[in-house]
Amino acid sequence: MPGTEVKVTAHVPSRQTTADMAAAMPKILADDHPALVIWQAGTVDALRGVEPEEFRGSLDQGLEAIAAAGADVIMMNMQYSPRTESMLSVAPFADVMHWVAEQRGVLLFDRLGIMHYWSDEGTFDLYAATSGYAMARRVHECIGRALASQIINAAHLDAAKMQTTR
Repeated sequence: MPGTEVKVTAHVPSRQTTADMAAAMPKILADDHPALVIWQAGTVDALRGVEPEEFRGSLDQGLEAIAAAGADVIMMNMQYSPRTESMLSVAPFADVMHWVAEQRGVLLFDRLGIMHYWSDEGTFDLYAATSGYAMARRVHECIGRALASQIINAAHLDAAKMQTTR
C-alpha cells in the first residue's frame, strides 16, 4: 500500500486466556489507539479447559472494548498442528469464534482452516519433526501474506463504500 504508513505494535503475553486478554484490552487500546486490532485467541483456553461459553463471553467482552475504542478488529483463531490435534480439541473454540464473528459482523482470519488445508494438500508437512525454524518461518510468511491480503481487501471494500455514499 504505497504511501500508507503502518505501525505495528505487538502485545504477546504468554499463557494468557481470552479472559485475561479481554481484561487487559481497555488499557492497551487507551495507550496505543490502534486503528486495527488483530486478536489471536483460543489456544490457551483450550489448553486450560475453559468452557466454550466462558470463552464466548470473554470474546464478547474484548470485542466490546475494541468497538468502544473505535478500532476495527480481525479475530484470528489458533494454529493447526496434526501432532497435537489428538491431544487437544480446539474445534469447539474455533466454532465459537466463527459464531461470534458471524453474530458481530467482524472478520475472522481462519488460520486453523488454512493450515489444516495446507497440511491435507501437502503444501506443508506439518507432521514432520523439524530441527530449526525454516519451515515455521515459511508457514508464518504465508500466513502473513494471507492476513495482509484480507486486510487490504477489507480496506478496499470500505473505500468503495465511502465513495458510493459521498
